[in-house]
Amino acid sequence: MVEKRRSPEAELELAPAAAAPEKKLRTTDVAEPSDGHGADEPLHANGAMAAAEKDVDMGAADDGQLQPELEAEQVIPSDSTDEDGGDGGDGDGIDDLNVDAPAIASTPPPLAPHAFRELESEKIDPMGMLKATQLHRAVPGAPPMETIESPRAVEATSVLVFRSHFPVLTDQNVMHSVCQKDESGQLWRVAWYPFGYLASDDMVSVDVQLADEDQSAGVTEDVQGPPQLVNENSSSLASGGVCTPVQVDVILHHQGGDEKKSFRASVKTASQVGMLKLIMRGHLLNPELQLLTADGQVDVEVRLHLGMITSLVSTPETGAPGMAQTPTLNTLPSASDLMQYDSKKETGMVGLKNQGATCYMNSLLQTLFHLRAFRQVVYDTPTEKEDTNDSVTLALQRVFYRLQRQSKAVSTKELTRSFGWSQIDAFMQHDVQELYRILCDRVEEKMKHTTVDGTIKKLFEGKVRSFVQCVNVDFQSFRDESFYDLQLDVKGCEDIYESFRKYVEIEMLQGDNQYDAEGYGKQDAKKGVRFMKFPPVLNIQLKRFEYDPMRDGMVKIHDRFEFPKTLVLDEFFTPDDAKDTTDKDKKEAFVYHLHSVLVHSGDVHGGHYYVYIRPGRNMAQSTDWFKFDDDQITCVDEQAAIEGNYGSSPAGYASNSLGSPEKDDASAVGNGTGVDFAHVSSTPDDEHVSDVYEYNRGVGNSNLMMPMGRSYSSAYMLVYVRDGNNDISSIQDNAEPNGNSEVTTRDEDSNGADIVNNVDIPDSLLQRFHEEEKATARRKKLQQTEHLFMNLRIASDSSISRLKKITKTMDFSSFTNNTCLRIRIRRAASIRSLYERIYKRCGVPVNRQRLWKVITRENRTIRPDQSLENEHLDCRVDALMDEEASSKTPVRLYLQILDEPEVFRNSVGKSVINRHYLSAFVAPEEEESPEQENELKDEEDEQLDDPVAAVEEPKLVVDVPPTSPNEILLFIKFYDVKKKLGERLEYMGNILIDMRKTGADLAKYLHEALNIPFTTELILFEEIQPVSISEIEMEVTLESAEIQNGDIVCYQYAEDEAKLQMESETELVSKRGSTRERYPDVPSYFQYLLDRVDVNFQMIGKPEETFILGLLYSNVYDEIIDALADKLNMKDKKLHLRLYQHSSVTSAPKKNPLRHSKYSGDDQTTLEEFLTEYAERTNILHYEILANPITEIESKKQVLVYFSIYDECFVDPAAPKNSRRVEFLVQPNYTVKDLCALVKQLFAIPAGAQLRVCEVSHCGTFLHDVLEDNVLLERYWASPSGHVSMNDVNLFVELVPPEELAIIAGTALAGPSDDEGAQSAHDAVRLNVIHFNFQSAGQSWIHPHGVPLITHCFEQDTVAQLKERIRQRMGVSEEVFSRWNLSFVRDTRASPMKEVYEDLDEDAVDNLTMLRLEEVCGTRFSSITCMGLEHADTKPNTPKYARRQEQGIRIRQN
Repeated sequence: MVEKRRSPEAELELAPAAAAPEKKLRTTDVAEPSDGHGADEPLHANGAMAAAEKDVDMGAADDGQLQPELEAEQVIPSDSTDEDGGDGGDGDGIDDLNVDAPAIASTPPPLAPHAFRELESEKIDPMGMLKATQLHRAVPGAPPMETIESPRAVEATSVLVFRSHFPVLTDQNVMHSVCQKDESGQLWRVAWYPFGYLASDDMVSVDVQLADEDQSAGVTEDVQGPPQLVNENSSSLASGGVCTPVQVDVILHHQGGDEKKSFRASVKTASQVGMLKLIMRGHLLNPELQLLTADGQVDVEVRLHLGMITSLVSTPETGAPGMAQTPTLNTLPSASDLMQYDSKKETGMVGLKNQGATCYMNSLLQTLFHLRAFRQVVYDTPTEKEDTNDSVTLALQRVFYRLQRQSKAVSTKELTRSFGWSQIDAFMQHDVQELYRILCDRVEEKMKHTTVDGTIKKLFEGKVRSFVQCVNVDFQSFRDESFYDLQLDVKGCEDIYESFRKYVEIEMLQGDNQYDAEGYGKQDAKKGVRFMKFPPVLNIQLKRFEYDPMRDGMVKIHDRFEFPKTLVLDEFFTPDDAKDTTDKDKKEAFVYHLHSVLVHSGDVHGGHYYVYIRPGRNMAQSTDWFKFDDDQITCVDEQAAIEGNYGSSPAGYASNSLGSPEKDDASAVGNGTGVDFAHVSSTPDDEHVSDVYEYNRGVGNSNLMMPMGRSYSSAYMLVYVRDGNNDISSIQDNAEPNGNSEVTTRDEDSNGADIVNNVDIPDSLLQRFHEEEKATARRKKLQQTEHLFMNLRIASDSSISRLKKITKTMDFSSFTNNTCLRIRIRRAASIRSLYERIYKRCGVPVNRQRLWKVITRENRTIRPDQSLENEHLDCRVDALMDEEASSKTPVRLYLQILDEPEVFRNSVGKSVINRHYLSAFVAPEEEESPEQENELKDEEDEQLDDPVAAVEEPKLVVDVPPTSPNEILLFIKFYDVKKKLGERLEYMGNILIDMRKTGADLAKYLHEALNIPFTTELILFEEIQPVSISEIEMEVTLESAEIQNGDIVCYQYAEDEAKLQMESETELVSKRGSTRERYPDVPSYFQYLLDRVDVNFQMIGKPEETFILGLLYSNVYDEIIDALADKLNMKDKKLHLRLYQHSSVTSAPKKNPLRHSKYSGDDQTTLEEFLTEYAERTNILHYEILANPITEIESKKQVLVYFSIYDECFVDPAAPKNSRRVEFLVQPNYTVKDLCALVKQLFAIPAGAQLRVCEVSHCGTFLHDVLEDNVLLERYWASPSGHVSMNDVNLFVELVPPEELAIIAGTALAGPSDDEGAQSAHDAVRLNVIHFNFQSAGQSWIHPHGVPLITHCFEQDTVAQLKERIRQRMGVSEEVFSRWNLSFVRDTRASPMKEVYEDLDEDAVDNLTMLRLEEVCGTRFSSITCMGLEHADTKPNTPKYARRQEQGIRIRQN
């Protein structure tokens, strides 16, 4: 007997529910991870403070000093000092101030996210080192100042010199020098970041920090020589002042003693205290640069120049004068600080999340969203009947709605899902202009036949006229075309006006290029383009990418290209002459205002998109520009948005130059955004260039801080709005503003909290999206309270009786389908309340319920084990969970439904069997569907607000009838041999019986409970598990037989077993084949249940013709064929059936069928093996109905034959450009002549036609020898596996052309020679011709493709005549054939003819005769395998071997 011990967790220990409430759990929203950019880029500064914290405008003073100019309500950072103050970074006077200080590891304090702005480009110095990138800081903590009594706030300058050795290779993220005190008593120290500030960069960072008092242990005072505080103007120092940094110099000393080779970086600014990207770590480790000491450390010297603030100020709160507050200087920002930036709070708008590489889509969506007219027509598009997952328009409406209403970054996953994109598509980089066109097409398609039909055309469509006008005659031809976007040249154009002029430039058609005018012949003409209509929204794509023949690929054009804020296109507009002459005097004005600048940063191989937008309804007077970079939106300066994206500058200009050195001071600083461009100084020694870098700041906005150099960020797409009217009225007939629009203009006092001019959203969309938001919030609350609830799966007599599929481990009940009861309940609830919940859910009275805990036994079967009775009612339901089980694993229970209380009391001591189905009960009406409504909406909401709310006390009295200690629960099944096979096992119910009774007592119990006559003998079996069925002995007690709670007992009538020997089964065939197998008892029937399988048979070529056939895993090949023939009524033609296995790898039939000669008569290979591949089992078999018996077919051999497409009889209408491939079955002794007869019979070719059979390889693309009629086909038999490789030799068949037949017959053909004579077959030379392309550029190895052919030539034929003969045979046009290169092919290498005779022009080569060609080539000509036509392969790579190539953007149709 198989052992069936209870699992260790079977002992149920139920703890009573705690009286006190649980500890209150805090639930918070879990932030979704931010999407990264698709390309490497620097951290972007928080631009929100740019609107509130205006930097100081620095004007040019007479004495060369930087003078502060104050504006009202400005926050003033530390003021600047003289540019010549302090050490200029020349290395003088350093050696006598060196103090070696140990490095101390520490953690940098956090910085507010708005306290820095990072430079967005780097420059390479002459040594190949990456220059340090500066950080421009505002000084947080200083209050706004209204007045300053002194024109200069900085009285004097002092210098703190730090000299320390820091390691490069270390496990520490940050190290510090010892602290030093300045003149005002503040503590300073140097922080060294060997792995960059974010510990993930290739750059080294350094900054100077204010230290706390508890970090002052390392204060240096007069150590090893002179003090570190150097007073350069001590006579003017005033007591009581506050020191502020005005310059930071960093020197990495050269270890070879040559200070000229030391790395130096200098920052002259009042607010800069560090460098985020000082130098690449790889350069420090480069031994040639000698920047490391012998022990691998860097000798770092930092010189901190300090200025003393002594001016009296009046604070805005009191107006009383007082000392300026101490500026608070922080270190570099932490990643958590950057994550805390709130675009909605700072700008009133929200961004879009990047899914991986969807920055191009985010930029376009933001642009379209802020085109108010486009947003309005998208909202007005009817989508009430659209599917939520498939509708592109509905998904676009949802994105726009969330951008308008949501407070956090919006996800675009639903939109890309509606496109039909997979997750990998979100990581593919695409062109934003391509997406714009396709998206507009899809939206326009959806708008057809609606109230907004044609609005996209009104909004974006312009018209151009392409014309050709003759000069000398009155003839003109033109064609009007519409455009949604213009593509303008960048290369060779200085600005957009020059590009427009180039677009409409007149081209003269003259000389050899004259225009063929209808009725006039060849004429001189003018060809050009005219603009006939400009749209309200003008979309311009700048052609930044072009093909470079030198690189043989696409390249990006980084040239400087200017575009204005206001674009006037009057000079490019040409009115239609066909209009009424009265309108000619009315000249239309075409004034466009720049709405958005979409920028591409990077090169042709990849990059990042972001966009600058000027939102609002009336844009003409607006200067509010914002940068939309995925989920981050910042306020930017207008000059940064426009001039900053012109592209790379010529010499004398700065990268992304916002001001030109050639401009005067007034133009440079007129709007507070002037830039002071400094130079990179050099030493007098021409051999060495000092690595001193000066960083300069523009005072209008920190984003203007850029080094001299080349920019890889430039405008790629421009959107202009006509007359600055960014509203739906621009395309409405009445041109009246939408009075119902909700307009919110910018409030200067609100810090730009809401700058978006909202557009009305239809009520239907609002209602739909509100419902979606409620459902989302409900799901979110459900997830947040998931830890407070547990799931229960409760089986009952209903689920036990409905179990049809019995497996090796599942024979009790399924807990995964809808036959079991599912309940979700709070963990803190009591088991008493669970009884009440069951009553409310299904209507079973609580006094008729008894719950049993279900366990998994050691033999992996599932059985009820312990009843939950009155002593367990006050225990918590989470005590039912197994200790080792997952918290998300549902708890399994069994609900035993008892008889009515009165019947139950009267049946005590009697034999009673319980079987009650849930369908017999009705749930209380007032509690209908509580899981969907009350639990999700009310209970979860209440639980979220108060997780420790007291558990509701049960309102019903629960009294579970007890069981006696010796009673066990058994489940009874009846095996009725008279029923149909598959339906013989019937569930009868459950009983409680004393385990001390014997098997005979159990049989008697069943006789009484089921009213079975006592004259009918019962045979009892215990269902230990489906693979182990044992008979119960009548004399042995149930306890001795190890029968326990939850066991299943099957019984059958003893008399039926004898009758079965005389009956025959008709359902399934047996292994013996001659007799029908019987299942006389329960063990044999369970064997059948585990062996049976429903096989899905699919017809080859017609997968829709399927049917299910019941078989056994133990069936062999002959039994399967017999069963299939019976199903198809083909008993007499079962040899015409052929089976194919199903491949679970390819989800298709395997190429090779099951061979009848191998498996017929085999009683070892079973159906289970046919359905198994690589340990994976399927239930599919494929079949084919053959015209001939399978025995005849398998006796023949298979030959693969390719056919020419240049003979009409062989062309496949479904694929006329592909060679037809046919598999012939031939007898082993067949020859080429026999094959020709089969071909003529198959294609109905006349018997007199002559066929040519050749050897081919490379899948029929490379010709070899022509075969004679008597050659045996044995060499060309296909492999038994059916696999065809490139090197396999197959056959190729074509018709012999009529002209060759004439030569063979001896008919004379006109030759090219001067002598009139005949050319016979003896003079003809046969040539094989193939198509090919080179495997890679610069190589001679070829890749054959296409369909080959055989032609002929004579000695006096020219190359041109040979080409023409080949062209006519192929039926190719002259234009196409002229692009193909004729080549010599030897084996699998080729030499183009034009390269062999490169000293001759093409006409001279074409005039060479074949005889002359042979003389020139000599022995090389005789070794030529064939002639080749070199051109591209138009057939795509097969999916099996093709690499994943970047495809164009695809958006599914609506």
